[in-house]
Amino acid sequence: MRRGLIEKNTPPEWNIRVLTDDDFQQYCDADGIIVREIQVEQPGLYMICDGAPTIFIDETLRGSERLFVAFHELAHHWMHPPGIQMFFGLAKIIELEADVVAICSLIPKSVLIHHWPSEIVELFGYSHWMIQFRCEIFDRYKI
Repeated sequence: MRRGLIEKNTPPEWNIRVLTDDDFQQYCDADGIIVREIQVEQPGLYMICDGAPTIFIDETLRGSERLFVAFHELAHHWMHPPGIQMFFGLAKIIELEADVVAICSLIPKSVLIHHWPSEIVELFGYSHWMIQFRCEIFDRYKI
């Protein structure tokens, strides 16, 4: 995982405070990203459509699962030009980086170090897999 790439391309408030759907919408508006919630086979998808950056989110997703996918796809816009993994064989790294951006958007370091995992679930309603994944990212990368 390329920590420097993540820290260089995310907004200053990333991993500092909990980012919300309003933040997601503001980032997309600022970058001219079209967001479509439709029935898709994957939870989300980022691509350039007719010259415009576009994020597709599965319309059945709700709550923190939807927001995780939204920030995951936005991370691709911030850091990964479409098609790059096909040319460089970076698919696993790219997906991990997008997951790290997404999980740290929802559970920033400040929340993680000041609350027990059970408190985070109670306060924010995040699923247990999200808490576990966030703890793993903190343990491995100190992010």
